[in-house]
Amino acid sequence: CLACAAECVVLFRIAKAKPPGVRYFAVRGEHGGAALTACLHPADQVVFAGGGPRAAEHLAAWLAEQGLDVPGVFAPEALSAPFAARYTALTGKAFKLVKALGHYGLSELASAPRRTGEVRLATLNDQALLAAYRAASQREANTQRPVDPEGTVAQEIEARSLYVLALPDGQVVSTGSILWDRSPLSGYVDHVFTPVAHRGNGHASSLVFALSQRILAKHRVARLSVDVDNAPAIAVYEKLGYKKACQMNNLRQVAPLERR
Repeated sequence: CLACAAECVVLFRIAKAKPPGVRYFAVRGEHGGAALTACLHPADQVVFAGGGPRAAEHLAAWLAEQGLDVPGVFAPEALSAPFAARYTALTGKAFKLVKALGHYGLSELASAPRRTGEVRLATLNDQALLAAYRAASQREANTQRPVDPEGTVAQEIEARSLYVLALPDGQVVSTGSILWDRSPLSGYVDHVFTPVAHRGNGHASSLVFALSQRILAKHRVARLSVDVDNAPAIAVYEKLGYKKACQMNNLRQVAPLERR
């Protein structure tokens, strides 16, 4: 179903990237099938999907028993709380909610917005500006996760997955990327950002429409995530035809001083 696919897309992306040190787990059900799949990046977070609250609690208990530290959690809304409660009870390490993201899917564009500029692949000439945009985007998002704006932008330019929307005078006023996950059915619109000075002019709508077109041209479902409190962005995406599939919660471990 769409909701399950949306929950798993982050796992696919992490598995494809294969960062060093990442560990993969599966909580099996009574009949031997994988009830929940997860991966842990020691410097970042554990990401998991599938199963139910009991599977999430079992995963938390196993990680605690193994002495594995969990800096953060990214999981479906219904699973993040039971995981955190169980892990905290066993280790004394608490979590707080720092971000709630709605995951949206699109199989057909509803309407074409006004075109505000040319959408093209980012080049090395754009790298410094886009790294600054990525850093600003991360500050706004406040995910409290370790980030490397320069490195990720360079990788995406090399992979030809990073795009910009440029005005006729060449000025870059919006940016976003397409991430192709392991599923043959979907592509992911990510890192959409328009500087404050250029917001309210339809640039994000024009960019996301163009990126979504590229995904649908490959006969895939287009997906994206957005902060549940970002009403203007949600309105843009829903007008294009995106529909909410599920909510994912991002929890971060509370520093010792915050636990007092």
